[in-house]
Amino acid sequence: MSKIIVDPNHDIVLRLNGYDLLVSSKVLSLASPVFEAMFKPHFKEGVEHHLQLGEPLIIPLLEDDLEATTLFCQITHHRSRDLPQTPSPLCLENLAIFCNKYICAGSVVSYGTLWIQRHSGSRSLEDLSRLLLLAYVLDLPESFATVSREMLLLKSGLFITLWVVDNHPVTHGDLLGEFNNRKRALFKDLQKGIIGLASRMATYDCENVTKANGGYLHSLKKCGLFPYEDSFEAQSFSTIIEKASRFRSYRVERCGMRCNCYELKDIDLKVELQQGIEKCKKLEPGLCLSCIKTKESSKEESRKCLHL
Repeated sequence: MSKIIVDPNHDIVLRLNGYDLLVSSKVLSLASPVFEAMFKPHFKEGVEHHLQLGEPLIIPLLEDDLEATTLFCQITHHRSRDLPQTPSPLCLENLAIFCNKYICAGSVVSYGTLWIQRHSGSRSLEDLSRLLLLAYVLDLPESFATVSREMLLLKSGLFITLWVVDNHPVTHGDLLGEFNNRKRALFKDLQKGIIGLASRMATYDCENVTKANGGYLHSLKKCGLFPYEDSFEAQSFSTIIEKASRFRSYRVERCGMRCNCYELKDIDLKVELQQGIEKCKKLEPGLCLSCIKTKESSKEESRKCLHL
């Protein structure tokens, strides 16, 4: 049996997946009320009996993930030098499940926040859903908002699934519905950002402005950025940003008459389009974990809401 020495002065062994984790029952009891309940006085008598025989008590954890359990034990035993720099998203998902099972989220909050941050920018929605689960279990509102925001910007069309978070026993409420409501609101704001310039130009009684506006709307349709077509909302926000970068750059030509079109003389329609899209991106806050966990928050709970 392979051994992982977490505490050289261990009094118990956690056995799982062909490995023995050498740990302290006192440390685990302080970190988890579930372990504390397991290590009651009659348990301590058993530990002492085994130690008198020259061997620690072995506790099988047949259903738990080895990597996640090891992470938890290393954190609680302050073995930071043994911790990986960036555990995989799958490992972090299993860590979330472990923390929920043993009610020990508080012990790993700091590391959980750091590891989620290090995975920021992932292009895999499934991996992001694993980070979202950890943020949910550890009750990290800022991390939850950040990860959900990345998912909203990356996903094409509405969400049909939330991958590992779907109907997960540790989550509550209609997370899928919350994501789709937020996605619809995001694209509604995006429509305003894209069409706002056209609406502004439509107020000018100038042939050159009208011509430029027609060219702008035609270009939007040509490159798939016209807001009122079905194909528009089927795209991801990231795709829309990329298309806007390839949008034709042009300006309104002044008519040379006494006309207020001079107000548009320094405006590059491509720049205006990109700025409108970027503004929507910056204003997207992601989902509020506090509101998801409790729809009718008390005043004290509402203070935690990022959007209030």
